[in-house]
Amino acid sequence: MTTLRRLLAAPGLGLRVVAGAGSDAALDRAVTWVAVSELPDPTPYLEGGELVLLTGVTVRFGNQHAREYVDRLVARDVAAVGLGMGVFHEEMPPGLVLAADAAGLPLLEVDRPTPFIAVGKALADLLAAEQTERGRRRVESMRTLTSVLAGGAEPLSAVRRLASRLDGWVAVLDARGDVVLAAGRPERPDAAAGLARQLRGRGGHASAATSDETGRTVVLPLGLGDRAHGYLAVATPPGAEPDHSLVAFAASLLTLDRERARGTRPALRWARAALLADRVGRPAPPPPAVLLGPLAGTGRVVAVHVTEPADSAALLDALDDEDRVVALPTPGGATGPRGTLLVTAEHDVDEVLVALAAVAGLRGGASRPTPVEAVADAARQAASLAARSRGGVLRAEEATLSLRDLVDPAAALAFADALLRPLREAGPAEEALLVEALGTWLVRNGETGTAAEALGVHRHTLRERLRRAGKLLGADLDDAAVRADLWVALGARGALPGLP
Repeated sequence: MTTLRRLLAAPGLGLRVVAGAGSDAALDRAVTWVAVSELPDPTPYLEGGELVLLTGVTVRFGNQHAREYVDRLVARDVAAVGLGMGVFHEEMPPGLVLAADAAGLPLLEVDRPTPFIAVGKALADLLAAEQTERGRRRVESMRTLTSVLAGGAEPLSAVRRLASRLDGWVAVLDARGDVVLAAGRPERPDAAAGLARQLRGRGGHASAATSDETGRTVVLPLGLGDRAHGYLAVATPPGAEPDHSLVAFAASLLTLDRERARGTRPALRWARAALLADRVGRPAPPPPAVLLGPLAGTGRVVAVHVTEPADSAALLDALDDEDRVVALPTPGGATGPRGTLLVTAEHDVDEVLVALAAVAGLRGGASRPTPVEAVADAARQAASLAARSRGGVLRAEEATLSLRDLVDPAAALAFADALLRPLREAGPAEEALLVEALGTWLVRNGETGTAAEALGVHRHTLRERLRRAGKLLGADLDDAAVRADLWVALGARGALPGLP
């Protein structure tokens, strides 16, 4: 918070404390705004927390009047009062000094060269900097909480991090309002349970809060839709207000974490049942659909066998949605070629292959779409294609006729030299930039978005580079024949990323 002490330390301000600051607490009061008023009673226009500035033109500061003026400000919870010198008062009125000291209200002397607006601007700058820092810390905390739960840690780890960040008590309650997980202080389980009872039956977007002399407690429901499966409670000490945006974000994260855990239950139950069936010599139950993924339906699937890289985890990490595939690491030998066998639905294969194209050194093969009952045949075809691949994923549809395979390498180089000469004549830097843009764009099937992402540039930047390339080449890049020529030319120069 922005305190009076911080404002006094701001450079360029002629502010001096002359009374009412006998303790550190007086200077550590929060200042919410600067209010300039010459009214004998400005309190109807104040909210509390202001630094009131005046020149004293219309306010009398005899002992009795000064005491009444200061008492009105204190009753309104004003942070401090400042008197501008040299306009109506050359010296600080003794009655005002005595009244401020008696009431413990900080009294500031504002020297004549310091305009009141400069004080207001200085406070505004401090408030803006504080808001920026609060936002930075909030984002940092959100990232930390997300990282903790995404990394597979228990919810208690997130609860502890949140309690530390809020400097308070954080608890997860069950649907009855009983504490399940908790960390930090001050502990307020009874207040939290009472608020949880208030929220019961009010839907998933309600919240409740209460404050007393021991602090403030806030409770939010955990759950999707109108049914809460638990509650998140936060308690802070007196005078401290929790970061409500961060608390709401944490509630959403904990809800998603619980829903994710619930989604894995069918697979875990089946795995345990299958293990028990094996131990007692009985047949295992059929696996649940959530475990089978694309193998659960009756549609067609595509098998993709990747031989490089050998790390199955790296391949799965490259996919934006791992549920699109079923993966099987294959060590090689009698079980089949070394690598990773992936099976995905026919309608997902293009997106899966685009995602895999981002993996460095990728080499593999993809089968033709096959009925799910014939997935074994698809796996064998994918393994065969992987063995023939010279880089990237060789698809069955492309394996029988490859334009590059039909062209003599020497003839292809001569063709490339003639076709790409206008780019070379534009200069080495421009040639490198445009060749990279064309190659990446072609490899990604002319998809500007994915190509721009691979290049690390905005899609508008890539479009501008493609426009320059087309102009230099005197060619329409939307023409399929032009793209085929460029594919052969860039391939001959090894300028198709991910391909030999």
